[in-house]
Amino acid sequence: MRRFALILLLLLPAIALAQSRTTITGPEPPIEEPPPQPVTRPPTLVVDDAGNPLPMLIDSVDVDVVIRGLLAETTMVMTFRNQHPRVLEGELMFPLPEGATVSGYGLDVGGELVEGVVVEKHQARIAFEKEVRRGVDPGLVEWVTGNNFRTRVYPIPANGTRTVMVRYVSQLIGDASQAAYLLPLAYEQKVGQFDLEVQVVRGTHKPQVTGGLANFEFEQWEDRWVASASAKNARLTDDLRVALPQLPDQLVSVEQDGDDVVFAIADLAVAPAGPRRVAKTPGKVLLLWDASASRLDAALQPELDLVAGLAARWGSVTIDVLPFRDRVDARTAFQIKKGDATELIAFLRALPYDGGTDLAAISAPLNQADRGPRYDLALLATDGHGNVGKVPASTGAAPLFTLSADSSANHTLLRHLATTSGGGHANLTATTPDAALELFGPAPFSFLGAEYDPAEIAAVHPGGRMPVHGRLQVTGRLLADEANIVLRYGYGDNEVARVPVTLRRDQATSTGLVPRFWAQQEVSSLAVLPDVDSNQMLALGRRYGIVTPGASLLVLETLEQHLEHDVQPPRSRTELFAAWQRHQQQHEAQITSDRATKVEEVVVMWQARVAWWETDFSDWQKNKGKITDGSAAGGSAYGAGAEPMESAEEERSMERAPPVASAPRSRRESADMSDDDLDSGAEAKKADGGDEGGGRTADITIQPWDPKTPYIANLKSAAERGRAYQVYLDQRAGYGSSPAYYIDCAGFFFNEGDAVLGRRVLTSILELGLDDPGLLRVVAYRLAETDDLDLSVQILEDVLELRPEEPQSYRDLALILARRGEAPTTADPVPDLERAMHLLHTVVMGRWDRFAEIEVIALMELNRLLDVAGDLPSRQHARLNPPPLDKRLRKLLDVDVRISLVWDADLTDIDLWVIEPTGEKAFYSNPRSAIGGLVSRDFTQGYGPEEYVLREAVAGTYTIQANYYGSSQQTLLGAATVKAVVWTDWGRPNQQRQELTLRLEQSGEVVTVGKIELSESP
Repeated sequence: MRRFALILLLLLPAIALAQSRTTITGPEPPIEEPPPQPVTRPPTLVVDDAGNPLPMLIDSVDVDVVIRGLLAETTMVMTFRNQHPRVLEGELMFPLPEGATVSGYGLDVGGELVEGVVVEKHQARIAFEKEVRRGVDPGLVEWVTGNNFRTRVYPIPANGTRTVMVRYVSQLIGDASQAAYLLPLAYEQKVGQFDLEVQVVRGTHKPQVTGGLANFEFEQWEDRWVASASAKNARLTDDLRVALPQLPDQLVSVEQDGDDVVFAIADLAVAPAGPRRVAKTPGKVLLLWDASASRLDAALQPELDLVAGLAARWGSVTIDVLPFRDRVDARTAFQIKKGDATELIAFLRALPYDGGTDLAAISAPLNQADRGPRYDLALLATDGHGNVGKVPASTGAAPLFTLSADSSANHTLLRHLATTSGGGHANLTATTPDAALELFGPAPFSFLGAEYDPAEIAAVHPGGRMPVHGRLQVTGRLLADEANIVLRYGYGDNEVARVPVTLRRDQATSTGLVPRFWAQQEVSSLAVLPDVDSNQMLALGRRYGIVTPGASLLVLETLEQHLEHDVQPPRSRTELFAAWQRHQQQHEAQITSDRATKVEEVVVMWQARVAWWETDFSDWQKNKGKITDGSAAGGSAYGAGAEPMESAEEERSMERAPPVASAPRSRRESADMSDDDLDSGAEAKKADGGDEGGGRTADITIQPWDPKTPYIANLKSAAERGRAYQVYLDQRAGYGSSPAYYIDCAGFFFNEGDAVLGRRVLTSILELGLDDPGLLRVVAYRLAETDDLDLSVQILEDVLELRPEEPQSYRDLALILARRGEAPTTADPVPDLERAMHLLHTVVMGRWDRFAEIEVIALMELNRLLDVAGDLPSRQHARLNPPPLDKRLRKLLDVDVRISLVWDADLTDIDLWVIEPTGEKAFYSNPRSAIGGLVSRDFTQGYGPEEYVLREAVAGTYTIQANYYGSSQQTLLGAATVKAVVWTDWGRPNQQRQELTLRLEQSGEVVTVGKIELSESP
């Protein structure tokens, strides 16, 4: 069995101190019930098989557990086998107990288990994904949301194995008489080799074991109890529960933390005997019920039981039910009589669980407007994972009580919302509905806070009021040699018990367990609003080696990797760490040099684009067959790295087409724009047309997307009978794990004119992946098609947060912000237009190693916005703060035709093809057509954009196609979702736009997106 030196150090000498308790006569305590064992699942490494999770085989599991006081550190070493004949990337998703976090991670590299180092979250993910594209061996642990963590592993060799180590610190759960440690062991498949050792350090009584492990018994050895088990081809069906009986009322631990000292107090919170308190029966209650798609398969029965139990206790009460998803539904009132909630429970069961989750939308009903209904209390049943709206702006006037029976719920957020409103949170994975009933009175027995001298004690958690049942853990920092802290308990504002505790620095030990536990509580407190304290959380993660919302654990192998990604190696790898220090200064100098050349590189690219724009293609017959690369037209010349031409059959004969007369050009002079020009907002017309005139008509026809799937055929048939939505719900059992199902069905409802159902179905995609940027992009693209720009912007803000290293994240958001800023209904366009400009400027000036020449596309769009800004009213214009832009890059390049193609899949090559009226096909092998059509640089590694631009079009038909060239993703995914946007008169006042989202299923597939018909005016 593997052993780690760190575990052997975790011998935390908790000191059971007899402390005096000051009791104030108060209400009779509620009857305590032992909490149930939470529903848990052991970690499983999976790959994605076309939307379905495919588990890897488990060669071995080695678990070491050290329990000290009411804290436990668990180290799991797992070896997984890839039974597939190809290299794959896998994910290890696992919810941890509430309040726990990952504090160690390792991955086998060259036969050695290498531990990860704490790195800023986005920096770690960028490094990980870049190394994955190179086919090397990184590893990553991320905080996803709530108390969910994800381990990403690459590569898992074909028919080979990978070994992963995960370590975490957690609290024991329990009641007044005992505490228990829970280890999920109910694996769905056999484990080749299973080893387990549990140590209970300085336990006063022999631990009690329940679960499916035969002969797992504790024996006393030195100052601890030890039990171990080992088995081959083990079929593990039951979780392990280790209970510590007959615990003292209080356990106090003091530990050294560098030059500082931290403490942890485990106190048995018992309400004093006295007359039983009578809870006031509410007259009117608001029940906010999460009916989003994430709750479809959730264990809702404990929540339903709790609601029924409350109704039975209250007897006669009005309960207004407000289901919410991506939006809040209508209120439904239930008159509860004699405690009978049968009708209410039936209503909650029958709700369609569908759509995304807008937690922010519940703020309005919670705030109880003057003319709205007023409530005595509010209940919120949800998993706490908002993806449409994140967090309620206010918890309202009435006490809010939150409840969830989901082990992966964001219990930290839910407890925060409840306690700050004077309510309570029922985590039904750790308590029974009957025990939780005690929380839902006006004043449950609670920890009211701690009294201490802030010069002696600091950073105490919990920091405020919280209902308690059984044992309470209080932790903080000890600043003095000796200090006193008083734990206060009571009901509402009525204090009924005081427990003094004395803390002494000279009793401190140095195992590291208590400091890490304190850091976890500090992170949990900050994580309620992670954007506010991201720097502080990152600092905590780095100091204590723990995963936080802002810090991940990353494993890299070589010195070159650590230098490139600016990641300090672990000090345990002494030679690598020393080499990294020697190379740092030289590496920084190189980065500075690279930044200095960026502007000049962009100027060269931009001058090439301007040269193309200024080329006269009017006598295009002379150019036929001559302009096939960038050199003749001033664009990029695809030299040694160019992809080969397709077969001769792909070449189109070029028939003569009449030129189109001049169309209206830009609002402003299409020439270099100085800062003075922009600031003045003056109108400058082109000499050859201005804003009026033009001699042609343009008609954009987008080919309606029909996926030709059985489920859409069923919807069409059901629509005739008014049952389309019910059929959609019924079909989810077979198709609901695939994003394509929701995209296609949402498109169906949008086309049927039902925007409410279309939006609900579409946002269900957000429930499939906790933070998958590809899924988020698809939803944002489709929402933008329906002009739901506010939600599209919000989702693309999330994409930018998740993928700041990809230029598409900045560009996508900038374009939707620009659309919103330019909309006639926008009262103040300045904030959106200004932000869009700065985002595009970031693309222009950034380093994008996989997306060469995307700077030119962004610069085209930035110059158009600068032109739009020149037409703002003077009062708005004076407030605008555009980004600084080199004067050599200032020029509006308006065009007759512009087509853009983007897609959601990384490491995937989608090609834009445009068949011109001459019959010539403009595409990656023929990027410059005879009539002046220009196709941008071919992006073979994902996302796009690929674009086609044509300054002066000829009359006729332009056929737009998308070709799925191929993918090199290391997953078992196939389909790619594509967005095509088509403009005529781009950059001019009469600009027109149409767009379409479609799906390409497999390599080699070609889909016609649409056509542009340009004709001369009579």
